[in-house]
Amino acid sequence: MLGGYNELGYLAADAQGKLQFVSLKEHLPEGNQEFQGILNISIIAKSIYFQSREKLFKWSGGKFKILEPEKGFDFSKTIREQVYVVEFST
Repeated sequence: MLGGYNELGYLAADAQGKLQFVSLKEHLPEGNQEFQGILNISIIAKSIYFQSREKLFKWSGGKFKILEPEKGFDFSKTIREQVYVVEFST
């Protein structure tokens, strides 16, 4: 799993065995395709969480669910198969 400024996805081997970046951005709902950058990625069971300052993107079953904080996410951490995010307080 990889993430950066306005981009998230994964690496997969092509027909020649070379790794190529596969973007998941096209699967994001309209209006959610711009973000500062992915700060943390967590994988739990069959779900992948991409955390940016503005949003937490959950990729599962071929689609995204998006959680938006009131003021922004500071960081996220995975503990015992659970993702926790900390929001800015002021």
